[in-house]
Amino acid sequence: MIIRSSVKVRNETVAVEEQVSRMMKAKSRALSSIKRSASVNDHELKTFICPVFPKETFIINLLNAALKSLFIFDILSDHDRLVLVDAMSKSTFEEGSLIIEQGNRGDFFYVVESGTVNFIVDSKKVGGCTKGSCFGELALLYDCPRAATCVAESACVLWKVDKKTFQLLVASRRENKNKDLTEILRTVPLLSDLDQTLLSTLADSLGSITYSAGKRIVAKGTEGEIFYIIQEGKVKVHDIGLGDSTFVDQYLKDGDFFGEKALLTGDPRGANVTAVTDCTLLCLSRMEFETSLGKLEDLMKMAARKRVLKSAPIFVKNKDLSSAEVNRLNDLFTKKRYTKGTVIEQKGNQKTELGFYIIESGKIVIVNDNGTVNNLTNGDNFQTIQSEVHAIADRTIMAEEDVELVVLTEENIKCVIKDTNRLGRDQSYRIRGIDKTMKLSEIKKMVLLGKGAFGHVWMVCHEPTDQRYALKELSKYEIIEKEQVKGLIREKNVLASIHHPLICNLVATFQDQTKVYMLQDLILGGELMTVLQKSKDGPGLPVSSAKFYGSCVLSALMHMHHVKIVYRDLKPENAMICEKGYCLLIDMGFAKVVYDKTYTMCGTPEYLSPEIILSQGYNTSVDVWAFGILLYELIAGHTPFIEEGHDQMSLFKAIVRMQFTFKDPKFDLDSKNLISKLLRKKWHHRIGCQTNGNQQIKDHMFFDDVNFEEVEKKEVDEELIPWKPTIKNDHDTGNFEKVDETMSGGKNHISKADNKLFESF
Repeated sequence: MIIRSSVKVRNETVAVEEQVSRMMKAKSRALSSIKRSASVNDHELKTFICPVFPKETFIINLLNAALKSLFIFDILSDHDRLVLVDAMSKSTFEEGSLIIEQGNRGDFFYVVESGTVNFIVDSKKVGGCTKGSCFGELALLYDCPRAATCVAESACVLWKVDKKTFQLLVASRRENKNKDLTEILRTVPLLSDLDQTLLSTLADSLGSITYSAGKRIVAKGTEGEIFYIIQEGKVKVHDIGLGDSTFVDQYLKDGDFFGEKALLTGDPRGANVTAVTDCTLLCLSRMEFETSLGKLEDLMKMAARKRVLKSAPIFVKNKDLSSAEVNRLNDLFTKKRYTKGTVIEQKGNQKTELGFYIIESGKIVIVNDNGTVNNLTNGDNFQTIQSEVHAIADRTIMAEEDVELVVLTEENIKCVIKDTNRLGRDQSYRIRGIDKTMKLSEIKKMVLLGKGAFGHVWMVCHEPTDQRYALKELSKYEIIEKEQVKGLIREKNVLASIHHPLICNLVATFQDQTKVYMLQDLILGGELMTVLQKSKDGPGLPVSSAKFYGSCVLSALMHMHHVKIVYRDLKPENAMICEKGYCLLIDMGFAKVVYDKTYTMCGTPEYLSPEIILSQGYNTSVDVWAFGILLYELIAGHTPFIEEGHDQMSLFKAIVRMQFTFKDPKFDLDSKNLISKLLRKKWHHRIGCQTNGNQQIKDHMFFDDVNFEEVEKKEVDEELIPWKPTIKNDHDTGNFEKVDETMSGGKNHISKADNKLFESF
C-alpha cells in the first residue's frame, strides 16, 4: 500500500526513488501529519534582510540554472530567484566527508559546483550527482528526516541555503508584493473604503498580462470589463471623452491604474489606452471580482456599515471594541424590508424586534415619549436593544415609506461582545468553558485506545458519575522538547471555544507534574478510515456514502470557518463514527484562528494545498482544498495526487501542477464537478472561497438531496446512513484496533520554570 506519512523518504535521483519506493511498499499504511518546525512570524517578516554572499558570474549562472530546474522555485520571479542565489553560501568537503546523514533532520538545500557526491541508503550506494546537480530541496519545505546519506566521493565545492532563509524570502516577497498592491488598491476611489482583508484578497486575485510598445490595450467605446494596474512600463490614455469636449492625453506609469469603473458597471470605455513602452499590467475582470468578493456596490455598503459600527454610541461606549469584533459584527448583519406604515416598535408594548438597524434605503420616523420626532434616512441607524431598565418601549418607530434595513440581532451582538452593557475584549468566538468541577483523581483508566507522538489516548471512567470518556494524556517533557507548548494551549482553547454536534466535545482539562490531560466525549464507532478500508464496495465507498460523510464534515468545517478557525488537518483518520453512524471531527492540534493569512506548513502531505507547499500564505482555503481531497478519497479509496512509487517531492510536484484524473468509474458527474471546483490551484477560484463562502459548497448539486439541518441534528432517515457500528455497551472497544499497552520509558521530569509554561492550561 502507499504510505501516507510525515515523510520517511526524499528523492535525490531515480535510483533513490526506486530504493525508496521499495521501502515504502514494505511498510503498512501509516498516516501522520507534518508541521514545519520553524514557521514564519510577523516580527521575522518585518526585520528580515536576505544575506548576500559574493559570487563570480559563472557561479551565479550555474546556481540560477539549478534553481530554475526545480518546481518549488517556480513561485519566485527571475529577480527573487537571483536574490536567493545571492543568499547561498559556499561549503567545501574533502574526499570521503559526510555531508548529510540518513535519518537526521534536514536544514539545507545544496547545489554542486565541482566534485561528485554519492547517495547511500541503508549502507548501499543508490546514486550520485556532479556539477550543476542539486539535492535536499525537501528540507526547504519542512522539517523531515533525510532519506539518504550523502558523502563526497571526491573533493567537492557546494553552495547551500538554509530552510529559514528560503521561507522568509518567499514569505517576505509575498507580503511586500501584497502590501504594495493593497496600497495601490487603497488609492482607487471605488475601493478606498474596503477593509484590509478584502483588499488583500483582491490583490491575490490580480492576474498579469504583457503588452508590447504600440499595442492597443483598451479600445474606446467597447464594453468595460477589466480593471488594470501598471506593474511596469508606461501607457497613454488618449481620445478621452464620448462627447464633443476635448481633453489632454494622459500618461500613466508604474503604480498607476485605469478602468476601475469596469468593476462597478459595464459602461463603454471613454478613451483609448495604448502601451507607450513594453509593459506588464495586473488586471482583474468584473466577473472575477464578483466571483471572489461579491458585487462592488455591496462591498461598498459593507464598508459604510463598518463606519457606522465604529461611530454608533452603543459600540463606542467602551474603547476596547477591536477591529476583529467590528468585522465579526459586520459579517452578521441580515437584511429586512418593511412596507410603508409598518410599526417596528410600538410605544407601551414589550419589545419584540430587538436589534441594531442601519437604513439602506427609505425613511424611518421615531416618535419619542417626550414629544420629539426624529426623521431617519439612508445611512442613519437606530437601536431597539432591550435592557432591564427599558423593557417596555417608550417610543414608536415606523416606516414612513418602503424601507430596506440591515439588522444586527441582540443574539448576534452578544455572540461577539457578550453583553451590550459590557463590551468584551477581542474575541472571535464564544468561550463556552469546560467543567471545572471534575478532578483527575476521579478519573480511572480502563483501556488504551491509541498512541501518539506525545502520549496516549485512554478510555476512562469518571467514577462519581460512572460516565465513560476518552482521556488524552500528553508528556510535558515531549511537548517542550518539540516546542509545541503554544500549539497545545491553542488546541485546548479552540476546543473549549467551539461546540457543535459534529465536533468532538472537550469536557475538562487537568495537569500534574509531568503530564497534561484533555477529557473528551467518547466516540466508540472507530475511525472513518476504518470504514473506508473495510468497505465491501472497495476500494472506496459508494457516492451516496461519501455524500453522507462529506455532509457531516462540511457542517463541522462551516462552523469553524464562521468563527475564523482553520482546521488544517482534515483526513479520514481525524473523523470518528458515533453510535448513530455520523462522523465527528476530532484532534484540533493544528486548528488556529486566522483573520488574514498564516504561513506555517502543517497537515498531511497528500492533503496539502498548493499555497501551503509554495509558502504563499493561506486561510480557510486550505480546508476547502482538503475537503475536495477527502471526497475524492472516500469515493476512490485513495487520494488524487498519489501514485504507486511516488516519493514526497513527486507528490508535491503533482499537487502544484494539478496532475490528477477521475479514473474510478464510481465518480458521477456531480461528484466530478464539485471536486474539480474544490481542487483549483488558485485558492480564490475554489468553490467555497468565493462570495458566499462555504455555503456555495452546500448549495452545489452534489448535495441537492441532503438536508443539512437533519445532518446537524442527527435526524437523517436511518436508511440513508451508510453504516452504524455495533456497540454492545459503553465500554465496547471492538471498533478500535488493539493497541500494545507497553509503556515507553522516556524522560518525564521537567523544572518548575518549565511547568509554568502550562499555567494557562
